[in-house]
Amino acid sequence: MSKIRRAQPEDIFDITNILIEEMHSEIGVGEVNKAKVLEYVKYLIEDGVMFIAESNQVRQDGSGLEISGLVAGHRSEWWWSDQPFLSEDFTFVRKEFRKGSTAIKLMKRLNKYAKHKHLPLVTGVFNDVDLERKNKLFAKVYKPFGFIYLGGELNSIRRS
Repeated sequence: MSKIRRAQPEDIFDITNILIEEMHSEIGVGEVNKAKVLEYVKYLIEDGVMFIAESNQVRQDGSGLEISGLVAGHRSEWWWSDQPFLSEDFTFVRKEFRKGSTAIKLMKRLNKYAKHKHLPLVTGVFNDVDLERKNKLFAKVYKPFGFIYLGGELNSIRRS
C-alpha cells in the first residue's frame, strides 16, 4: 500500500532524477535539458502541485521510503478564455511499482485537488508507449475528450 503526499523542496533532486533517468528514457521524446527539468520541478512544487506516492520499501541508503510514482499539474487558462483549469503535467509510476493501483491513486488525488480548487482538470496521454493500456487506465478516472496527434518533422523528437 503506497502513501500519497505532497512533494516538498527536499524531494526536488530525487524527482528530477526519476523524471530524467526513468520517465524520459522510457518515453524518449526530445533532448533532455537537466537544468530545465530541475527548474520545472521547483516550479511545480512551489507554484503548481505535485503528489508523490511512497512505497513501503525503504531506500537503499536508509533515508526514507522509495518513491513509487508522481503526478503533477499547474494552473493555466484556455487560450480563448480567462477561465482557469488545472493542467496535468505528468503522471508516472516507476516500472518496479506498476503491479498495483499506484497510478489510479495518484490520478484520483490530483482529481480531488482540482475539485477542491473548483477547477476542471485537463490531462491526457502524451506519448506512444503502451498507448492502449494507458488510455484504458485514464478512462477509469477521467472522461475522454479528444485525441493527440503528431505531425511535422518528427525526427527532431526521435520519432518517425
